[in-house]
Amino acid sequence: MNLLRTIRKSIPSFITSLSTLSGSLAIIVAFSGYNNLKYSAYLIILAAVFDFFDGFAARALNARSEFGKQLDSLSDLISFGAAPSAILYVFLAEALKVTVFSFALPVGTI
Repeated sequence: MNLLRTIRKSIPSFITSLSTLSGSLAIIVAFSGYNNLKYSAYLIILAAVFDFFDGFAARALNARSEFGKQLDSLSDLISFGAAPSAILYVFLAEALKVTVFSFALPVGTI
């Protein structure tokens, strides 16, 4: 019985991990080329679906935990922060025909 309870409490974290995986794959796909940005956006949408269902599963199974909250926050950061930023970076680099973004300050040029 204890094993079933442990498995039941792990289901929302597993779904959250799927969301994190989708967000991470979205970043990888975005950096693989401008033509793949559509697929990267689809992966972010998939991450949103997993994000909805992990909260739903946690409430339905009464399996809330501090670890789950922290994992969900990390997943949200990756899926809805870093992945859209990667898409925007690749899109702007292609649109502006920039090969390398440089954030260095010009020194000695007055």
